[in-house]
Amino acid sequence: MGLIIVKPFWRCLRAVILAAMTMVTAFSACAQVSVTPVTWNVVGLDSNNVSVGPNMFPVGVRVCNTGSTLLSGLKARYVWDSTSAYITRTSAEYLDIANLVAGTCQDIFHEVTVTRDAAAYTQAARYHIDVINGVNAVLASTPTPREIYVERLVSQNRNAIDDILVNNVSVTGSGSVNVNEGQTYEVKLVGHTATQGYEQFEQFLNFKSDLFIVKSVKSTYTCRRRDRLASW
Repeated sequence: MGLIIVKPFWRCLRAVILAAMTMVTAFSACAQVSVTPVTWNVVGLDSNNVSVGPNMFPVGVRVCNTGSTLLSGLKARYVWDSTSAYITRTSAEYLDIANLVAGTCQDIFHEVTVTRDAAAYTQAARYHIDVINGVNAVLASTPTPREIYVERLVSQNRNAIDDILVNNVSVTGSGSVNVNEGQTYEVKLVGHTATQGYEQFEQFLNFKSDLFIVKSVKSTYTCRRRDRLASW
């Protein structure tokens, strides 16, 4: 479940709600800013048919003001450290970060697209994300090395998306919803997997970073491994 706010200058947008995220890993810090990856580095294409299923994936970081004063004018810059012809960044290189009061954070999401080609399987491209100020000085960066890796995503009828709700109203199938500039919306993604479970799985919605700001994300599960309860 996540909260999104519509960016200004888009008066009234008719949006098809597609696909949100996430998962937290490690971090890096400098001065008054910390930046922590919040999405999987493993993406992929359907293992049976590259023409179906997702091929656009969020690449997110959490930027926090660890100091005692207001921070403004910051941007998150996506930097490729190596490249693959099958993995491209499809969001802007620089994304604005809202003013950060001391002790607060904001999640920022770039987007990458995997070419729908069987040759893309097992491809990888290394990257990092910098937080920069108004004079392009780097204040913090995500850990390196880190990469986007294209896996074969297992698709089975036993796994499914059951519903998408916007402010508790179901938007099913190819339905759409009207959203307005400056408003905040709660979007809930409901899905299930086979009963035996999986070591890893991805279930997310895509919110274009030039249209939406993701304010927060929350995940809940109906089944957890007993020996790992402490880590949830």
